[in-house]
Amino acid sequence: MAGQNVINYVTFIHTMKNPKGINSIHKYLERIGHISSSPLEEVVPVDIIIVVPSCGERLEDLYCLRKSLEIQKTEAPFELILVLNNDEKDQKYGQVNLEVFKQIELLNSERFSTIVINKINSKTSKKNGVGLARKIGMDEACARFKQLNKDGIILCLDADCVVSENYIQEVSNHFKEYSDLNAFSLGFEHPLVGLDNQSRLAISSYELHLRYFIEAQRKIGLPFAMQTVGSSMAVRASAYAKEGGMPTLKAGEDFYFLHKFIANNKCGNIPNVLVYPSGRVSDRVPFGTGRAVNEILNNVSLDYTTYRWESFLEINKFLVQVKRSYSENIQFDESHINEMVAEYLHANDFKKSMNSCRKNSTSEESFYKRFFQWFNAFRLMKLLHHLRDNILPNEDLLLTLNKFQKHHNLRNYESIEEALLDFREKDKKLNVRPLLFQGN
Repeated sequence: MAGQNVINYVTFIHTMKNPKGINSIHKYLERIGHISSSPLEEVVPVDIIIVVPSCGERLEDLYCLRKSLEIQKTEAPFELILVLNNDEKDQKYGQVNLEVFKQIELLNSERFSTIVINKINSKTSKKNGVGLARKIGMDEACARFKQLNKDGIILCLDADCVVSENYIQEVSNHFKEYSDLNAFSLGFEHPLVGLDNQSRLAISSYELHLRYFIEAQRKIGLPFAMQTVGSSMAVRASAYAKEGGMPTLKAGEDFYFLHKFIANNKCGNIPNVLVYPSGRVSDRVPFGTGRAVNEILNNVSLDYTTYRWESFLEINKFLVQVKRSYSENIQFDESHINEMVAEYLHANDFKKSMNSCRKNSTSEESFYKRFFQWFNAFRLMKLLHHLRDNILPNEDLLLTLNKFQKHHNLRNYESIEEALLDFREKDKKLNVRPLLFQGN
């Protein structure tokens, strides 16, 4: 029987030959000095462990998550690690966590085991937040896989999510089929049904911004154009360990974590919609869905702005010149790029980096791999902000989207929601493997 009182696993596991990758887990746990938060002598054999941070979540939300996990159409054994974490600024979350902990037996399930890591009364620190909570849970998942002598799969969810009935099986299938990939970004959609008009517009605008931002990157050929949503990630335990675990950030931990794999072409897309994150208001993180929805709702006009399509076109001109410089073996020509782009490149030692990429590359493929390890997703954001702050300020989301559509000879959108539904359909057709840079 599953539940919180887990059963002993079969002792023959200890005598099995170490599977590929298990050494990385051993080394990682030894390096960080991991001390387990649960009784490892009671580990149940599982293939997948789902890690959920919870800070001030309502018991009803956790119950909905449990119900969606109970109806999974899969034979793959899995379990849930719930991390109840503190917030050093607002003790009200600690009180809500405490109430959840007192009633945690309500989350027991016949289908899967739940391991609760109680950090409610732990000492607060500057690192407290969702990144640390994910790390605590994922480190514990590694310890459990170590005990099982298995390189399993770790899934990241949030406590206010529900998942599709094929969530576990789809992830399991993709890791088996694409054995060279170590992580996946999963398809997601924020539920819109049942929301008032303002809330519906707010969450639609934010999700559309996320989808446009990645689609614009794809259109100019950037190979790291992938969503990095914390509640929609999956990783092999050995790869998690090898990359040094989850960053302990208060927000943005998902971005930095997945891009470790994206940069090495080890992350894929699962375009099927598997996760339904809440679009509710929140102030627990400095940015992200809850914060963005809160800011939109507090804006009387309810206008949502985003990076201009013109900014991406200026960056595309830069990429064209990079390709030309390499393919024709000539010096990079600044005369064909925007002066603000050139200013950013000068400030970031572009010429030195470009020469290094060229000098240490034996093929076009290796050159672009090196180049995009320099001009990565973080530098893209910095360059977009440089353009935004100097010559191309953010503009209305719908206006930008229609410029984007016109540039690609696509239909005009009449509303945010119409655009969102169209972009959702586009994303369902994504390749599992991101496309390599071709240049335009």
